[in-house]
Amino acid sequence: MEINLFTDAERGFLGGHLKKNITGSNIDYGDILNYKKACCSNLFHFAGSSDDFDFNDQEKTVNSIVIGTMNMLKIAKENNAKFIFASTKGVESPNNVYCYSKLLMEKFIKIIMMIG
Repeated sequence: MEINLFTDAERGFLGGHLKKNITGSNIDYGDILNYKKACCSNLFHFAGSSDDFDFNDQEKTVNSIVIGTMNMLKIAKENNAKFIFASTKGVESPNNVYCYSKLLMEKFIKIIMMIG
């Protein structure tokens, strides 16, 4: 059976709707800034700052996107799991720390995929 690990599916729009409609054992990860081992076949990473109020705290925004994503990539690698990352259309022409952080992680993920 597929084990699907979700970040922010309990509060987030995208992850919450996907979690309701995907088969398998669905698990919520919790705090992405505090790495803990987890078992999964698929990792759906949708957690991060999500509104203008959060974006005002630039350190929180960068930490949640960069450190959180790196923690989730580590779990995916440990489990040889598929990694599904939600980015933003804002990476096409970034204009704030949120968009630049998402763009950074997109590029980092591509590099990780190339080097294995």
